Amino acid sequence: MVKLSVRMLKSSVFALCVLGAPMCMTGSAMAQTSEMIPITLDQATILRLEAPATSLVIGNPAIADAIVQDGKTLVITGKGYGTTNLIGLDTNGRQLFERQLVVRGPELNLVTVYRGADRETLSCAPKCQPTAVVGDSSTSFSQSLSQQSSRNSLSQSQATVSGQ
Repeated sequence: MVKLSVRMLKSSVFALCVLGAPMCMTGSAMAQTSEMIPITLDQATILRLEAPATSLVIGNPAIADAIVQDGKTLVITGKGYGTTNLIGLDTNGRQLFERQLVVRGPELNLVTVYRGADRETLSCAPKCQPTAVVGDSSTSFSQSLSQQSSRNSLSQSQATVSGQ
């Protein structure tokens, strides 16, 4: 009996979200919801355009970044969790498009370890190693970033020595 009630509740919530939500939205809001682009944090995504864009506007640059590779190819990178918008303009400043960007965390090969309120993320591809993910405890995050920065600096200095 309890399972039936939970199932009925889920069905009612689903029906309200699917059927009721469009009636509450304005016309432009409905158009935007169908044009959401999912972006993975710290990953680049290519967006091909029908008309060349010369300028891009990002609503919140802390969430995503975008560059025009050539007039019809955009490279969008997720920088932080959340939703923001991307507007493309032509050479005359006219709006060509507007898209909603939804930046989410990576879903593959990650393991999240909770120790009380502290969180640490491990990238397990193929062996599990600590990685810096927004939302991890400050100790775990800082330690992973520090180690990555040290490793990158070392590899760059080795490349410079080899190239001389």
